[in-house]
Amino acid sequence: MRIYSADFVLISSRYFSLGIVQYARSIHFIQPQAQKLGLIGVPFRKGQGRQGVELGPKALRDFGLITSLQNLGHEVHDYGDLEFEDFKDDPKLHNINNLKSVSEAGKKICSSVKKVVDAGEVCITLGGDHSLTTGGIYGHTLSQPNIVILWVDAHADINPPAASLTGNMHGMPLSFLVKEVQPYMTRIEAFDWVKPCISAKDIAYIGLRDVDSAEK
Repeated sequence: MRIYSADFVLISSRYFSLGIVQYARSIHFIQPQAQKLGLIGVPFRKGQGRQGVELGPKALRDFGLITSLQNLGHEVHDYGDLEFEDFKDDPKLHNINNLKSVSEAGKKICSSVKKVVDAGEVCITLGGDHSLTTGGIYGHTLSQPNIVILWVDAHADINPPAASLTGNMHGMPLSFLVKEVQPYMTRIEAFDWVKPCISAKDIAYIGLRDVDSAEK
């Protein structure tokens, strides 16, 4: 994943490359302006069914992410990993698997991201599955509401819960945030903490190739 300018960066465990690029006739690296960066590890996987993505924050650190950012001239403040409660009784509700887990994790991520952005740092959140983006994006907008999203993924991840074929939150995170999707949403009390905060026109998809019918 490559980003030119951002106050907030989410890195899924699928992506291991963070650089600074400029798009013109050709792509080339530029010398970035030094920034204060705040890293938050989110070792969370219950937004989907596979094990392994919770190892993403450690893997990214072990691969030298912090050193690479420091070598670019940035000041890096590593806040460590968030810890999440393991709910034993967490049934599928409102067509969302592990509803309590993903909602409570989202609230914690939201609060943590807001604190980093409030401190004047560029927040880099290391996941973890894609469900973390609901809390991550919303937390950023509570501090800096005027944002745009670069979504680097083969999937749109904007399914309303009722339309999801899997019940996995990692395919729904944007649906809670995008204003134009709200007519297709029903109230889910566990997610009353998040409000629609972005417009569909402010999302740019990169690599999109697999869009569900409800997302179109």
